[in-house]
Amino acid sequence: MKKLLILGILSSYIKQDKYEIIKSDNKGYKIYNDILQYRPDFCIIHYNSLNGYYPLFSMILDRPNTKIIYVTPVMELGMLQSFIDNPYFFVLDEKHIFAIEEIIYSMEKYIAKIELLANKLNEANYKLNEEKMVKKAKIILMKHKLNEDEAYKTILKIAMDLRISKLEAAKKILEKYDEK
Repeated sequence: MKKLLILGILSSYIKQDKYEIIKSDNKGYKIYNDILQYRPDFCIIHYNSLNGYYPLFSMILDRPNTKIIYVTPVMELGMLQSFIDNPYFFVLDEKHIFAIEEIIYSMEKYIAKIELLANKLNEANYKLNEEKMVKKAKIILMKHKLNEDEAYKTILKIAMDLRISKLEAAKKILEKYDEK
């Protein structure tokens, strides 16, 4: 069950049986302590309940996996500009408050896609780094009278013998020959 930390008059727009609702008061330190204690999936904040606490948004967004939906009648882009591009922050026009559950669902799907793409990017970067390191290690081994195939097989053998990745084996070769 998703946890929602709600500030202001918004709980009447949320199905009580669908979410665990945590109500907080409008003091910045209390809100942040509630976030640390309850670890909500979403912070839903009504503009009337949070006057002048924009620095709190930065603190909340620094916490992993806490998303903010800020409900306001006016698009306050000036103060909010630094948060607008953050996928964990959504400004909801107050006249569309009835759609808050759809916003929650859409944010979760969007963030899941972003996280999936970030994981794929990390994997691709790891593989690219591994290929670069293995290539450098092969070049070093080839300078010591091995052909390319023998150099690659040597890296694989080191990796298997030591039960480490090709990347780690390549790093060991680079470390060994860099010291000389």
